[in-house]
Amino acid sequence: MTIGHHLRGYDRQTELLRAEHNIAASLLPAVRELVGAPTDDPELLQPHALDLARATELATWLGVRPDLSSLDFFVEADEDRRIVAAKRDAMRATS
Repeated sequence: MTIGHHLRGYDRQTELLRAEHNIAASLLPAVRELVGAPTDDPELLQPHALDLARATELATWLGVRPDLSSLDFFVEADEDRRIVAAKRDAMRATS
């Protein structure tokens, strides 16, 4: 199974997904180094938060210009978004 990876931007106010850019598999070695992926997550299955400098660098590699002023950026695998969304929905249901 091939796992897709994405640069995702979430609105700082609402925490809703506002930007999503595919990361080519050929870039994954450089992305692993950029995010400082731990040895126990070699496939980048866990979400990795990016600071402004790293988000800017990855966006440049991807050829995109995301809104870095109002979004928090993460490198995420396809599966992560579904897990995060399910946890968010469960939290909202109990509040």
